[in-house]
Amino acid sequence: MTDKIIIPGRPDLDWYRSRQGKQPFHTLAKKFPKYVYGRRGNSALIHKIESVDLTWAKVGGMGEYLIKLDSPIMHARTICGTFFCLSSGNGTTCAVPKPDAVMCGRCNGEMPPFSKRNPNRLDIKEARKKLGCIAEGL
Repeated sequence: MTDKIIIPGRPDLDWYRSRQGKQPFHTLAKKFPKYVYGRRGNSALIHKIESVDLTWAKVGGMGEYLIKLDSPIMHARTICGTFFCLSSGNGTTCAVPKPDAVMCGRCNGEMPPFSKRNPNRLDIKEARKKLGCIAEGL
């Protein structure tokens, strides 16, 4: 196990850099798979990914310092505004979803598939059975 690299100083006081979009230890992935879906809870939809954020540090102690990570924490943001943590296993990316998989209506500019206003409303139990991908991503 490698030693932790501790960066002293309060990490939450750097307001100027965060407003300018120059956050230290944050990068955006240039290449990523097109779709993501949740692996836990009530996940039943496949979403389109807008961006993948890589975080290379976490707060340590009681907020007194940062700890630099060897591998980044990955978060996927979808077009409809949902976040998936890819590092913890809550979300999985994929390149090609199954043909009968239920896509998120908000990500595609359509009506949500489980909405009360949707005339073609789907059953969530059936959608969970179809959840998955043909070609896995990360």
